[in-house]
Amino acid sequence: MKFFTRKWRNKVSIFLLLSFFSISLIPHISAQELKTGRYYQIIAKHSGKALDVKVASKNNGGKIHQWDQHGEANQLFKLEEAGDNYYRIISKNSGKAFDITGGPHKTENGVHLQQWDPVGGDNQLFQIIDNGDGYFQLMAKHSQKVLDVYGSCKDNGATVIQYESTGSDNQLFKFVSVDDQDLGPEY
Repeated sequence: MKFFTRKWRNKVSIFLLLSFFSISLIPHISAQELKTGRYYQIIAKHSGKALDVKVASKNNGGKIHQWDQHGEANQLFKLEEAGDNYYRIISKNSGKAFDITGGPHKTENGVHLQQWDPVGGDNQLFQIIDNGDGYFQLMAKHSQKVLDVYGSCKDNGATVIQYESTGSDNQLFKFVSVDDQDLGPEY
């Protein structure tokens, strides 16, 4: 059968070779490579959208949702070590921490993520669990539940909640490092 001519085989070979190199050259950041004090965009695997402080709020209670990536300060977050492999995640825009609404006693599925003054509660502490492919789960210390884009929604404005770990792509996030020289002044 002459279906696979030499020219066709060469094109397929080149395609496979390029595919291999493009996949193997994608930079994956491991948990050990995450740096405290450096700003990151946090990108949801299922949607490719960034975690975002709604309407760039600087107030306590500002909701965290997903939105198209634009790289403004309300989509930039830094990690602060809190001990025992837990971190506070701090907004560049407001200086406030990721916070599971309602305090440390709110451990059920479906509780929303917001920002709040860093007060040291366990509902503001997150363990960063490496999935091994450049993506991570963010597990709240107080509930042992992970951040989850509600309903696997891919729309702008989709709510971020805590939920038991299912390993679904809406519970996986990558950290994209941002060059501090391009960020402008601290807020």
